Amino acid sequence: MLAQSKDVQFLHSVIAHPDVSPWVTLGRGALDLTEVVGNPENLFLANEHGGFLFIRDGDTYEVHTQFLPQGRGRKAVEAAREAAWHIFTRTPALAIRTYVPRGNFRAAALARRAGFSAWGTVNNDGIEIDWYVLTIKEWAKGLKQCQQH
Repeated sequence: MLAQSKDVQFLHSVIAHPDVSPWVTLGRGALDLTEVVGNPENLFLANEHGGFLFIRDGDTYEVHTQFLPQGRGRKAVEAAREAAWHIFTRTPALAIRTYVPRGNFRAAALARRAGFSAWGTVNNDGIEIDWYVLTIKEWAKGLKQCQQH
């Protein structure tokens, strides 16, 4: 179960984990997310294994995912669906976007399993990054499909 959090020290500890850090920092050193987490426009939804940092950009939220190894797999997929529910029912979000560095197969699989669609690729200082989006319309269609099963 996710809860809204302002615990930036916890977020920093997850990001510092050697299995998480290379994908979050892209080799550019430590991040200080104090201002991002403290911004009331943004949301950090967390559980004991990590969480989702949502950064508001108008009616779209950019999500950054970071989970320790023990919180990955099916647990992360369930958490991603819970996070999407929260964002689409408690904020003005019409879409969620995320960026996945090429080679981060777990993050790409999580995005797809959570309902995101690939929208393209961007180059960030020589690093190829795939761009995924989940619109409120596609999210709602997914809910309807789940109810039919």
